[in-house]
Amino acid sequence: MTNIADQVVKWQAKYGRNKLPWQGKKDPYPIWVSEIMLQQTGVKTVIKYYENFLKRFPSTVSLGNSSLDDVLQQWSGLGLYRRARNMHLAAQDIIKFRNGIFPDTYEDLVSLPGIGRSTAGAILVFAYGKKYPILDGNVKRLFARYFCVEGEFRDSKILKKLWNLSELNVPENSVREYTQGLMDLGAGVCSPKRPNCKRCPLNATCKSLLYKKTSTVPVKTKKSAIPTRETFMLILIKNQKLMMEKRPIEGIWGGLLSFPEFISQEALNAYLISNLSFKIKTTHKLARLVHNFSHYRLVICPTIAKINVLSKYPRPLEGAVWLEFADAVGSAIPAPIRQLITKNLFPKTKP
Repeated sequence: MTNIADQVVKWQAKYGRNKLPWQGKKDPYPIWVSEIMLQQTGVKTVIKYYENFLKRFPSTVSLGNSSLDDVLQQWSGLGLYRRARNMHLAAQDIIKFRNGIFPDTYEDLVSLPGIGRSTAGAILVFAYGKKYPILDGNVKRLFARYFCVEGEFRDSKILKKLWNLSELNVPENSVREYTQGLMDLGAGVCSPKRPNCKRCPLNATCKSLLYKKTSTVPVKTKKSAIPTRETFMLILIKNQKLMMEKRPIEGIWGGLLSFPEFISQEALNAYLISNLSFKIKTTHKLARLVHNFSHYRLVICPTIAKINVLSKYPRPLEGAVWLEFADAVGSAIPAPIRQLITKNLFPKTKP
């Protein structure tokens, strides 16, 4: 075992996370679910979703045989919905081409939608005990600091160097404990802004600490200004029902239910005038709701239109449905839409 591995394994046994719900399992399916959910999402957030997801879809076959709507409903609120769509596609692939048997080779794993090099490595390590490197965001930072690799992660040469270092340090034994230790150190000790170097088992040989560069390594990518986009949502209400439409599979919130959107308030008003003017009882605007994505800020401008109880239901927009409040909240909807319903519109409605 390399020196770094020996120190990491000993530290992990004493201070690491050892009671997470997906730990200690040899079945690759729940390990895969956890690894996908943990991409850009914290452990505390993931645990609740993970447990509910496995109750609803206890196996690869049950996941693949379910509808995408069911999968998205279970994922609703976790964000980054492409992960759920890719998992559904991957499960269907495993059923169709692999007789429902989860792959156990690197080549087969990375051929599945949504599984990249690091995720494949983690599955092979934790499910099969195989010797493979990982390099998620936290481990990148850990290796960059320990070996003082100066440069941006988006630089292909820097990334290649970090992968080489990760490969060189994988031990022959205790690979599960070592890999979990790297994840724990990266997440809880070697943090982005204020690394707790006193707690780190590698502090005696960390090059960035030696050269006093822990605040400058890794090199931070210069962030450009985050653009803001406005969208104007129409909330049609009649008899305690909401009109919602399914979004296109591609794009943000793909495949989820949401309120109809318009490019401007004028376009929304024009729709009401031309299609529903004789049915509308009242209209009013809600306060704007801001939702931040990684690459832009979305400002939602909602307008409520209540339809006269005596009127017939207006013909929904293409792909739209009428749902009871509680059914809408329990459906596959984005977090800000759920917030609009439960906090701004009908506070007594719970998921």
